[in-house]
Amino acid sequence: MVRPIGGGTASALTPDQGGLRLECKIEPGTTVTPKNIALEPALKQQVDQLAQEEGKTPDEVANELLGSLLELRKLRDATDTRWRDLVDYGARKAEKLGIREEDVDRLIHEFRAEQRGR
Repeated sequence: MVRPIGGGTASALTPDQGGLRLECKIEPGTTVTPKNIALEPALKQQVDQLAQEEGKTPDEVANELLGSLLELRKLRDATDTRWRDLVDYGARKAEKLGIREEDVDRLIHEFRAEQRGR
């Protein structure tokens, strides 16, 4: 039995019902816990097609795709954090220099004009 987010209960779907059992090949001696997940039929069809094209099992393809997605999300989160840090840095500097938001366009134009005059 699977517990969906928000409580309640749901039955795990079998592969012929659009379910997918996630497993992966790893080093001998390492424990793997298989999980059943439910996929939308169109998504399951795409996973099956890709697995067939690559000569892999649907489980192998799903593990690769989920691993890649999780890595992308980590990178996105790290980028978001760096961007927020940069914006905060700029806001602190602007405040220290007495620059207001309405000054930015004028300052950019002045700076560019200075650079062209060199």
